[in-house]
Amino acid sequence: MMHHHTCFWLAAISLLAPWRVTISTAPAAAPFLWPLGQSDSTPDVMNTSFGPRLNKAQWDFHDGVDLPAPIGTPIHAARDGAVYRAGPADSAYSSRHVILRVNDPNGGWLYLVHLHLDSIATGITNGAPVTQGQVIGAVGDDDASFPHLHFEVRKGASAEISSVHPLGYFPYTNTVNFSAPTNAMLNRLSGQLAARLTFGAPSKFEGDLVRVEVDLLSGTNVLATRVADFNDKTTVNDTIGDGWVYVNDIGVEGYQAPDMVGDGRTDLKYGVLVRNLPERCDNLMARVIDVGSNVVTTLPLALPDRPLVEERLGFEDGALPPPGWAQAISSGLSLQLSTNAASAFEGMCGLLATDSNPTANSQQRACIEFPLPAGASSRFEWVAEARIKPVALGLPDGGFIYPLSFMSTTRTIAAARIRNEGGVFVVGLAARNPDFSCGNQDCFTGNSGTFTGPWLNVWRWWRLRVSRLGTREATAALYVDGVEVSRLTWDNTTYEVNRLRAGLALTDNGVTAATATDQLRLSESTPAELERLDLTHAGNSMTLHWSGGLAPFQVQAKTNLIGVLWQSIGVPTMATNAAVTNTDEAGFYRVIGQ
Repeated sequence: MMHHHTCFWLAAISLLAPWRVTISTAPAAAPFLWPLGQSDSTPDVMNTSFGPRLNKAQWDFHDGVDLPAPIGTPIHAARDGAVYRAGPADSAYSSRHVILRVNDPNGGWLYLVHLHLDSIATGITNGAPVTQGQVIGAVGDDDASFPHLHFEVRKGASAEISSVHPLGYFPYTNTVNFSAPTNAMLNRLSGQLAARLTFGAPSKFEGDLVRVEVDLLSGTNVLATRVADFNDKTTVNDTIGDGWVYVNDIGVEGYQAPDMVGDGRTDLKYGVLVRNLPERCDNLMARVIDVGSNVVTTLPLALPDRPLVEERLGFEDGALPPPGWAQAISSGLSLQLSTNAASAFEGMCGLLATDSNPTANSQQRACIEFPLPAGASSRFEWVAEARIKPVALGLPDGGFIYPLSFMSTTRTIAAARIRNEGGVFVVGLAARNPDFSCGNQDCFTGNSGTFTGPWLNVWRWWRLRVSRLGTREATAALYVDGVEVSRLTWDNTTYEVNRLRAGLALTDNGVTAATATDQLRLSESTPAELERLDLTHAGNSMTLHWSGGLAPFQVQAKTNLIGVLWQSIGVPTMATNAAVTNTDEAGFYRVIGQ
């Protein structure tokens, strides 16, 4: 009865004096809460943010933010909604996952993606409703190299290509935090000028970069404006691989790897690259735009003309050293360089480098070297390739030789090597950081894979490519007979690459070796490792079309994006618009020079 009286009196008061009535309700829920800390103002601690980064020593577009936390840390629903999908790794998601569908305050649906979970909370099943703050799972390291929550916001559809920057919805303090792009480095790529500008932000906790624009100027006249907008997947490639940096001849690189905590990095570094610059373009002006619409603009940056650096040696005239090159030979009669017919892959002459002293107590060299443009004229990419045949390999266990090496004066910066690993000769890479420590792999083994030869008295085509020079994520990749066998990154912010050595660029203590080298090429015009291919489906087969690069081509495919092994699916003979049909509908393709 008391309950009914209360209702009566409230109704009477409402009729008599409605202007004095205040209805109390619970505080309105925040639009979005961060999934770990449940804050409506302070972001969860972030590693790499949304957008380009380096992953497995390759360019990668990261569709979310990584939130590092101990395994078992509760994950909360950021907003009221429903479970769209939840479960273990499957064909769509490579780890344990929960995807929520929630209302977009701007209209439509958002899909909140949570990956790498250690566990999924009881009751979190497809179609189940969730309330803001409800525990939906726990942080894990399922299919990850360190414990963290990978968190995405996908707008309008659940597909990965629909991802948008989470900071466009989640609370954070927005400041003008990015520097203006500067420090232009130039390369001639495919004969035309390309430029890279670098910029950054002091804190990874405000990783809100969303758009970069570059004006191509002739004097003060704007010839064109190129745009990379991370929320617009027609302007960026939503995949992984160094061949996917550019769309419409502009690309953005992020110079941080996934585990920034493990790497001890607290800031963000980026580069914007533009290629195929028209001859009339003499200046660039770049703009960096963040989620909060802050814009930072450079002053016009002059583009001086740079001649192409391209060296090709066939050693046919027998000259040693070749014109423009120098000899680099350690003291001692056991180290020799010569040109002769027995060392030729084709023609009349090749280069023979020999180290015949098994008792040497220091590392040796017997090679030729070429000086590279340095200082303001330095390049951000180089490629060296040659036909190489080891004639003798007296390598004790752990012993090595470097047939090709990029140097900083006398310091090895990034080199291709052969090493004896338990009685097996294995190829790989070596790289050195500014403190002379190794790169992100062991200095001698690199990422050697399983390419084990045979090597002795076998001609093979070696290609060593170095890119992102001058950054903390410089990258080396090694190809043998057209197959990538090793890849690593290292910090190249201190020691500038200023020469190439070929022959026996370095031999380890107690090593005896001899190598023949022919058809040596050094160039700043690096070949495309991967083209953006057009795929034509016909029943159960597909045809791949492309243009550009070095002829002849080899087309390779792999079905596992995480793996490193590629399988050749054809070697066309045409240089442009060639095609290869593959009956195995693999998920990733690349075209490389033969």
